[in-house]
This record gives sequence, C-alpha cells and structure tokens, in this order.
Amino acid sequence: MIEIGSLTSNSEFGSWYVVFEYVKTGHIHDDDQNLSAEELLSSYIRGTEEDNRELDPEYRTHITGWEIEPTYDKTKHQLVYSHPDPC
Repeated sequence: MIEIGSLTSNSEFGSWYVVFEYVKTGHIHDDDQNLSAEELLSSYIRGTEEDNRELDPEYRTHITGWEIEPTYDKTKHQLVYSHPDPC
C-alpha cells in the first residue's frame, strides 16, 4: 500500500483528514475467463495461514470460503468477489 496523497482541514467547524492510498491488486486480462475460484481461495488461505504464523493465537484469522464466488464482469473489466469476514 502506497500513500499517494492527503487532505486536511482545521476549520472553525472541526478538523478532519483524508488519506489516499494505492494498492496494487493485480491485473486480469479480458480474455482470461477461466478463473478457478478454488485455486484463488486456496492461495488466499495459504497466504492467511502464513501470516498467522507470526501472530499470537488470539489475533489469527481463518478463511472458510467465499461469500460471493469470483466472477469476471466483462462490462466493467473487473473481478467481482467477496469472502466472509475471517473468523
């Protein structure tokens, strides 16, 4: 995650700030329509379990499955998916 900008205000009505961040999440080609939800989930679980090794047990999370299985939206050129909150 890279911070690319911020806005701040200290007006008579109160103070606030906004931080803009960029997260490089990857690229999916329009012609790559054979996505494997199982492979993506397996990769996500492996990464989470690797992160868990460095955490105390009370801070570990466990991924159980998809809330919305991944699909590619051709009209928006984006991958749409959602997993449940980690437990």
